[in-house]
Amino acid sequence: MSYAPDESKISAALLGRFLTGECTAEEAGYVRAWVASAPVAAGVVELLAEYRANRVVPEQMVDVDALWQGIQSRILSDVTVHGSSLESGGSTREKTTRPALQGMGRQPLRGGVWYTLAGVIMGTIAIIAGQQLGLTRLGGHRVSPMSIYATGNGERANITLPDGSTVALDVASRLDVPADYLAGNHTLRLMGEALFTIRHHDGTPFTVISGSATTRVLGTSFLVRHYATDSNTIVAVRDGKVVVHEALRSMVLTAAQQVAIGQMGSSGVQLADPALFSFATGILTLKGVPFPKAVVELDRWFDADIRLSDPALNTQDLTGEYAAGSLAELTEILAVTYNMRVVRSGRVLTLFPR
Repeated sequence: MSYAPDESKISAALLGRFLTGECTAEEAGYVRAWVASAPVAAGVVELLAEYRANRVVPEQMVDVDALWQGIQSRILSDVTVHGSSLESGGSTREKTTRPALQGMGRQPLRGGVWYTLAGVIMGTIAIIAGQQLGLTRLGGHRVSPMSIYATGNGERANITLPDGSTVALDVASRLDVPADYLAGNHTLRLMGEALFTIRHHDGTPFTVISGSATTRVLGTSFLVRHYATDSNTIVAVRDGKVVVHEALRSMVLTAAQQVAIGQMGSSGVQLADPALFSFATGILTLKGVPFPKAVVELDRWFDADIRLSDPALNTQDLTGEYAAGSLAELTEILAVTYNMRVVRSGRVLTLFPR
């Protein structure tokens, strides 16, 4: 589903939920459309993401005037982002370690726009700081600043953690890594999908929180998946052993085992499907996936917007391996393999039965 930029739908509360991963898929769609509509919007979200990632809850009130002056100067100047490399080999791109969102170029602002941006930015900061302060008081300890790694549709990332452990971050995913990771804080948060290859840890276990599941390990290779569109959190082990905690119980998974955890509990330990791990090598594997669910996967993988002209197409299942590539290649695959007529307009692929 595509979303048109609509400033009336953007608020401090929405941006706060977006940055903390708590908004709905529809709300996220409106934010992304707004971000894509103008460099200023992208810069605002980047600045807020940086604030949330690096903010340590203060003992005293924030100096709002000083903070806003800093934001003004940042918006009116080029933003320097951590060094990054983005490889384009088609629609699905693989990029190296890169915190969060891209910077924006120099952008003049009309009179009056400052007041709107000031309200949104300061309101969002207040919400984020309030959430962090509440967590600090609730837990009796300070909240760690985070480094945020994020991919969009059609992008994957290879991340090297400070201890040499690696993470293959799938498309449209986000990983929060504590800034004090080397000091022993090994609790990460994931929205989306990632394959972790973790070096052995003595003492503090490596922990991933995603959806309804908390996964703890000392050293292994395992996958965690939970997108906003998923009803379950999937944990699958490639090598080694992990402990998975959910609301009602804990379970141990060993090599080639997986479990799906939802709000009502787990499905039980099963044999892991090797296809789960294929995204890390640039292959999206679908096995008998109903067309509506397959469209969601293909949209993320190819950064496409696939639309069905006929509800009858929903009855089909998709099976196949889709290498990272271009929309032109996806168009040909769908047309030939599934005997469809595909009409392309930019990122939009409209499917018609023959």
